[in-house]
Amino acid sequence: MRHARSAIVSALRSAIAILAAATLLAACGPQAARIELAPNEKLLITRAVWEDFLAYKQKAWSGAFVVSETGNGSGYVLCPGFNCRPYNYVRLAINKCEDAGVRCVLFAKDREIVVDYEIVD
Repeated sequence: MRHARSAIVSALRSAIAILAAATLLAACGPQAARIELAPNEKLLITRAVWEDFLAYKQKAWSGAFVVSETGNGSGYVLCPGFNCRPYNYVRLAINKCEDAGVRCVLFAKDREIVVDYEIVD
């Protein structure tokens, strides 16, 4: 019985060590280009970005629209069919930002705006 208890304790210690190592590695890995706004924070966007969003809305029933952290750039990914999973096109839009080396905010999922914003000139 004592040997079994010792083996269980040893296995738990190993699992905790592996979990701690994985957590540290994840923290050191490349960070996603998506940023989160603080509570009550508004994303300031340019009129051109707003116009891009309006054009996106005319094309999209499903998709993701992202805006640069500075509010002066945007991009989107459209779902080409009816069987798209929301995570896929949100992730693709964020990947576009990462590929360009830009930090972005998810502005709209499908046609619904998901952040507080203000249009500035």
